[in-house]
Amino acid sequence: MSILPGAVGASFERCTLNATQVYNQLRDTGPLAYLQQISPSGATHDSDERYPAPKCYPHTRGQLIAGVFAWVKDPRRRHTTFWLYAPVGMGKTAIAQTVSELCEAEGLLAATFFFSRTAVDRNQATKLVSSLAFQLSSSIPSVKPHIENAITTYPAILTKSLPAQLQKLIIEPFSKLSAFSSDRLVVIDGLDETVGFKNVSKEEEQRLILELVEAIQAAGLPLIFLILSRPESWIKEGFESIPNLCKRTSQLDLYKESDADADIESYLRSEFARISRRSINNSFGQWPSNEAISELVLRASGQFLYATTVIRYIDESAHRPQDRLQNITFTGHPERNPLESLDNLYHEILDRSPNRDITMEVLGCLMCDFSHIFKVKYSPIRACQIICDWTPQALSNLHSIVRIDDGPPPSRSPFYHPNFVEFLESPTRSKGFHLRKYQYLPRLLEKCFAYLCTAALSNRSEPDDVVAYALHMWHIYRCNDRDQFLEGVQPENAIRIQESPPSLPLSLQHFAQDIKGTDSQDIINTLQWLLDHPAENEILDKVKLSRLLFSLSKRLRRYPQCLVLRGVVRGPLSYASGSFSDVWRADFLGQGIGLKVVKTHGRSDVDKVVKAFSREGILWSHISHLNILPFYGLYRLGSSSGEMCLVSPWMDNGTLPHFLKENTTANRVLLMSDVAHGLRYLHSQNIIHGDLKGQNVLIQSSGRACLADFGLSCVGEEINEAWSTGSSACMAGTMRWQAPELLSPDEDNPIPTAESDIFAFSSVCYEIFVSRIPFYERSRDIAVIFLILQGRLPTKPMSCDPSFRSWGLTEQIWGIMEHCWSFEPAERPSIEHIINSLKLEDVRDDRPGNGGLVLSPSRFRQAVYDMQGEEGSLAGSFTSERRPNTDKLELTEPNKAVHDVQGKEGSPTGSFTSEKRPNTGSLELTEPNKAVHDVQGKEGSPTGSFTSEKRPNTGSLELTEPNKALTDTDGGARQEGKDETRNRRSRVSNYISSFKQKLRASRAAIRRQLSGLSRT
Repeated sequence: MSILPGAVGASFERCTLNATQVYNQLRDTGPLAYLQQISPSGATHDSDERYPAPKCYPHTRGQLIAGVFAWVKDPRRRHTTFWLYAPVGMGKTAIAQTVSELCEAEGLLAATFFFSRTAVDRNQATKLVSSLAFQLSSSIPSVKPHIENAITTYPAILTKSLPAQLQKLIIEPFSKLSAFSSDRLVVIDGLDETVGFKNVSKEEEQRLILELVEAIQAAGLPLIFLILSRPESWIKEGFESIPNLCKRTSQLDLYKESDADADIESYLRSEFARISRRSINNSFGQWPSNEAISELVLRASGQFLYATTVIRYIDESAHRPQDRLQNITFTGHPERNPLESLDNLYHEILDRSPNRDITMEVLGCLMCDFSHIFKVKYSPIRACQIICDWTPQALSNLHSIVRIDDGPPPSRSPFYHPNFVEFLESPTRSKGFHLRKYQYLPRLLEKCFAYLCTAALSNRSEPDDVVAYALHMWHIYRCNDRDQFLEGVQPENAIRIQESPPSLPLSLQHFAQDIKGTDSQDIINTLQWLLDHPAENEILDKVKLSRLLFSLSKRLRRYPQCLVLRGVVRGPLSYASGSFSDVWRADFLGQGIGLKVVKTHGRSDVDKVVKAFSREGILWSHISHLNILPFYGLYRLGSSSGEMCLVSPWMDNGTLPHFLKENTTANRVLLMSDVAHGLRYLHSQNIIHGDLKGQNVLIQSSGRACLADFGLSCVGEEINEAWSTGSSACMAGTMRWQAPELLSPDEDNPIPTAESDIFAFSSVCYEIFVSRIPFYERSRDIAVIFLILQGRLPTKPMSCDPSFRSWGLTEQIWGIMEHCWSFEPAERPSIEHIINSLKLEDVRDDRPGNGGLVLSPSRFRQAVYDMQGEEGSLAGSFTSERRPNTDKLELTEPNKAVHDVQGKEGSPTGSFTSEKRPNTGSLELTEPNKAVHDVQGKEGSPTGSFTSEKRPNTGSLELTEPNKALTDTDGGARQEGKDETRNRRSRVSNYISSFKQKLRASRAAIRRQLSGLSRT
């Protein structure tokens, strides 16, 4: 069956002929002369257009040429088609030319066609049949009159499809011959060079050519075919899609089967000898050295194109050959690129890639191959394709430069040619395709790490070679020092110099034991670090890593240590209480913060609640937006086994209903816009809130609304099922905001969706513009459920109501709200549609952009990463090349977060260093709402020593105002060996000790002033 069902009636670009014109030209010139005119002159092996045509250098490719020639002459051959394929630059065209000339001399050549992507009349198959027919009329005289008669009888045949032309011009004329003396060879070179024609892709065109070959052989014609091309996947699939042709085809991988290195060395030595003989000095002695030739052979890696390019560059008579060779073999800056023609070929290949970003990722990851270190048999291509989830299309145009196979020997690079890697690493040669050697290593390691974690926790079977690859990459990760990993240390060297490297995991079971054993905390920390520090400021699948972190947290009941805070002081009373948590106000070094404390006393499902509570914190920690309540971390009350709390900034204005009650003139359209933008951000991160209502919207001091309470949130389809004790069905009042599909009695465990969030959003808008809860007329929640399930909507306010008169509600907004309340989820608009319909992006907003919060959650955690020390750091993990200086953070507003520089037990670490540090011998706080940097030692007193390269005399410290603080910045003094320095440290330590009471009094006064600025 034809792969181009419509090929019979296809018309071809640049080959549309009028039957009348054909008849007139046939009458004037004759059939064969006309056939010659329309055939591309450069298609034949002896054409003037290709002269001098490339062919094999004497005494090279001898064994291969002899094998092909023996196949041509063998009357008992098993295969009638020979497909020879190889990557770019391996000399395929030279082999085709040499075989053609050899067979012509023996009278065994029937026809040739050399495709070329850059030749207008040879980059399509439209003239293939006409060219072959003309050549066959010359090489096999007995068929000539039958071809002439076909053209005379059917003058319009050249306007027909290729299959029709083949039938009339070749198959039928040959069928009229009585006998054949011997088979003749047809050579088709550069099958991969065709570019396609109108409505037909290049892949389909190349498969069509194979169908034409099959049609000739199926008809029993005395023709055999030698086809040469690059190892493109669609050509291989084309052979396989034609079973009869595939059975009759012998395939040869030129890269694997030939000894090209020996041929290239022979070629180089002969050419260098010629260059030496024609030089001015007539001889250079031992030039070039054997080492230089060996280096060139190694770089060529079987690529004759590289060798010929090198010789062409060195052989220019206007330059000294020695200098030109030096430019190639050693690092330098030649006047022009000696490998320009080779680089142009690489650019041509890469420019044809359908997705440049994916292509760069593929090449970057393959440049991080370490299979030669471990000496194991696995395919880096196959492993990376599974681990990184590359589609076949990502590799479709790279077959000529990358090994796309099932399992190369362990010593082989993923690339056919080492000089291609040099090309990528050179910015002047590769230009827009430039890659640093280990640029994609962090991204590859994070994907291997995620793959191992997912595979170890699942029950599905994983390929052994892929698991081995990922385990080896995990070993590389663990063997590198975190402070040097991204700063130039070669991973292979780091592995070799390890004095006592960790044992290499031998199986996925060993890695699973690491997850469940002593390494589990390090793995949890690593996942958190990857999410906070994505490679090259980008993570391709953040949702996948987040889900993995959720899964590990659920199974292991562990949390990333960077999220655990110390030094939080809880207030005496809770400010809000729910069925499964309370909200407390607390103090964090003078900063008002909120604590969401899980209730565990008297519960029978403590484990379930704690696990769900920890997952809420993990999800919350990975979202950051102007309209999302910032997450600062986790805190345990009392000891390390105490109740767990989620920490966030304290919101002075409280919840949305409370704020509207106290501020009746607030801009309610802006508040609706805040909620909409916060919800859009969540949905863009594939996160469903699940419990959106006014009580879960908090108002910052600037009047900006932000979404809070993610206890019922889920990522994608993964509902936070552990919250069965706090599900929407048993949360008083929550069902008033729930969509009908979540309240349906037909669903046992309904899952919140983006559509149910939209339903709840409309109910929050009702709170904003009406200042009442939905269905406020009904006091009993069960009655509300019946109304929602009946499709009833909350009561629309009268036109004289303040909602319409002064609070900003319009008929357009109410219409959007009704649309959001649609009973069918599919009929509800998306949040993006709502924002665009109401033009919320255009609403004027004069409020402060940061809402009074200087430190974002990510910067807050970054500070914890940098300062927590051994207990909270990542052992052997990646480090960021550019990290903000967080040694000292100034807070100029009461809502700004304070960076707690904690030590092992909750006090500041004993020693800080900084190359550039301001004078911190005395810090004056001239405004009452500036925070105090606590510099307590282990027992709450200041550290006993300071160090600084430049420090003023601190023998006397004065507190000139009650709200000025004294801060110590450097503990763990250096041993400088100077008596004066030691004495000064002693005096400072003694003086600070005597000021202990005054310091505490000053800090207490500041706290009182800060407390007065905050609403309780």
